Amino acid sequence: MASLVGRQVSSTYKDLLHVYNGTENQGLELGTKRIFDGEGVGSPVWVSTNLLQVGTQSSNANLDVYGIVIGKEFQLRSTSGTAYSVMEVQTNGTVSMNANIETKGSVIFKASVGDDLIMDADNGAMVKGNGTKGKISLEDSSVKLQKGSTDLLEVKEDGTIIFQNVSSTPIGSPSVGSMLLKNGNLEIFQT
Repeated sequence: MASLVGRQVSSTYKDLLHVYNGTENQGLELGTKRIFDGEGVGSPVWVSTNLLQVGTQSSNANLDVYGIVIGKEFQLRSTSGTAYSVMEVQTNGTVSMNANIETKGSVIFKASVGDDLIMDADNGAMVKGNGTKGKISLEDSSVKLQKGSTDLLEVKEDGTIIFQNVSSTPIGSPSVGSMLLKNGNLEIFQT
C-alpha cells in the first residue's frame, strides 16, 4: 500500500479520494455521497453509512464485478424507481424466484441425471431432452403429446380427440380402464 508519509499534498492530492454531495466537510452520512478524486473528477461510486451504489444514478448504471458476489436476496429496480425482491436463497440452499420471469428464448431445467426439460416459447413446446423421450406441443387450436415424431394424442378445441392408431395390442395386458385405438376401433379394457 502506498504511504503518504513524508509526501507533499501538492504531489498527492489528485490521488486522494473524498466524498461530496454539495456541502463541504461533512464526511459520510446516511444520505449517499459521490466519491471524487482530489482534482474533482467524479467516480461512478456513491457511499453512505449503510449503502454502496455503483454505476450512475440513472437507469443506465453499470456494474462489473470480478469475483464472487455473496448475498441472501437479489432486488431489481423498476423504471419507476421501486425496488422489487426477485430472488432469494432459503436456509436449505433453495433459490426462490419471487417474480414472474419473461424470456425471449427457451428456459432449460437442467436434470441432475438424465435429460433436461426445455420450455420453448418460439415453438410452443415443452420437450424432454431432444424430444425423442416426450414432447407437449401447444398448437393454435390443439394440444399434442408426442414421442419423437410420433403423435401419441391430440386434443382439439372442437372437442375432437385423436389417438395414435396401432395395428396390435401392446405386449403385456393393459390395465382396467385403458383405451387403445387398434385398426381404427376404440377398445376399452374392462378386465
